[in-house]
Amino acid sequence: MDFHADPIDRAQLIGRYVLRRLDKRTEDEFEAHYLGCHECFDELTATEALISGLLRPTVQSREIEDVVLLDFPVAAELTAGSLETEQLSKQILGQSDKKVLIDMERVSRIDSTGLGVLLSCYSHVVRNQGSFKLLRIPEKVQKLFEITKIGSLLEAYEDEAAALRSFRS
Repeated sequence: MDFHADPIDRAQLIGRYVLRRLDKRTEDEFEAHYLGCHECFDELTATEALISGLLRPTVQSREIEDVVLLDFPVAAELTAGSLETEQLSKQILGQSDKKVLIDMERVSRIDSTGLGVLLSCYSHVVRNQGSFKLLRIPEKVQKLFEITKIGSLLEAYEDEAAALRSFRS
């Protein structure tokens, strides 16, 4: 099989290989080829990195007693069209968690869509007779909260232990 005849076919083949969607014979042929071909090996490595990045969750969730703590594993933007905004919205609006704490430490930017999602999430949790709080709001985001007066609505903490204790009182 000529893996260099058509670059589009090769890219599709690599994508199917990474997603484990090749038949055994084609998989074996490709593996034998890419081990000796720097071009295919580099393309395979780049494709694996891209797919891994796309599949990586942008919002992490963990439970501490009865509090759901959501955070962002890497720098995040809560903006229109961002994966973080979409996943945060799905994570909260799709659940009926009563106690939600969002660690904002890695949020570098927020726009009106992000503010709207936070308010929707707040309303959803409160409607379910729960508590919605924020943790470690960056200074830049805090200024926006002050300007929009959202800071007076959303309870925020700098210390995780203090935030978690606040759910018990």
